[in-house]
Amino acid sequence: MVEFTRLHLAISAKLGWGDILAKIALPAIQQILENAAEQCSAQIEEPIGYELLEDDILAMSSDALFTLLYSPKYLSEEEQHMLLSLRGEIEDYIRRGYDYKSAIAEWFK
Repeated sequence: MVEFTRLHLAISAKLGWGDILAKIALPAIQQILENAAEQCSAQIEEPIGYELLEDDILAMSSDALFTLLYSPKYLSEEEQHMLLSLRGEIEDYIRRGYDYKSAIAEWFK
């Protein structure tokens, strides 16, 4: 099981997720980290772990981090904007205790 690290806490703070239950926020933040690593690995055509990308990840805006809840390889730029436009609704569901996958599925169809 993944535990909150300094990086997880920094992302949570940047997203404004301090009021979300850890058991809900942690898997979502972990998915963001994994998708960031996947995106970078695809760009440089070499596997890389998110631990090596910490500075780059922390430099990202909260909106950019939020869109990484969904793997960028499956979203067009237009779909990324649509996902971002639904951020408030998705985060509201997450705050109510729904996992991020259920919250996204409810709003991003």
